[in-house]
Amino acid sequence: MSDTLAAPDDFAQQVADAHGYLLKFARLQLRNETWADDVVSETMVAALAKADRKSNRMSASMAHS
Repeated sequence: MSDTLAAPDDFAQQVADAHGYLLKFARLQLRNETWADDVVSETMVAALAKADRKSNRMSASMAHS
């Protein structure tokens, strides 16, 4: 498997690794733990979904090459 196709897994790990930092930052900015949890969760879901869509497009284009 190529490095290009492995990138989403690497990205997912980077997102997971950043969770604590992002949560701390959001709590400081929003001053509300529930809102911060929601913002970080939604942001992480959106980032991972976008990476997954990009990976799927790349896989499809490579299959047709």
